[in-house]
Amino acid sequence: MKVAFVNQPWNSCPGPDPGSIAIWTHQVARRLADRHDVIVYAKVTRGQLRHERHDRLCFRRFSIRYDQKLLCLVKKLRRSETTTPAFAGPGFYPWYGLRVALDLRKQKCDIVHIHNLSQFLPVIKLLNPGARIVLHMHCEWLTQLPLELVQPRIRNASLILGVSDY
Repeated sequence: MKVAFVNQPWNSCPGPDPGSIAIWTHQVARRLADRHDVIVYAKVTRGQLRHERHDRLCFRRFSIRYDQKLLCLVKKLRRSETTTPAFAGPGFYPWYGLRVALDLRKQKCDIVHIHNLSQFLPVIKLLNPGARIVLHMHCEWLTQLPLELVQPRIRNASLILGVSDY
């Protein structure tokens, strides 16, 4: 089976600024690699290769430079009365999500494990209709967002995991 982990775009994996979710991803991916082909998606940082294999894992990394520029623009344009948080909007790392979705299509993964970013679900499912998609929530974002925003996204998930009963 071919399994992909989509790391949050602001963390490297492994790297100088991995964050707790990237550490979790690396450790779980390493263990799965004993029996499966595993790909880890993350941001590229200085000194890292965009594509490499080590620890029996395939790492595919993308720049987030354009996403960060878009985020700055979105923050400037946002009105203070906007109730939807920036992390839930379409301007939150869309290029990273699209590049991952396109690469996943080439890789033909069976399972795609996404952390926290429900906005990646529709584009990943659209470009990878045969893949089973897991949304793994490590935070309360789904409960903090309007249902009409979240429902169309999560319909694309085969499974939703949470780190608590909340």
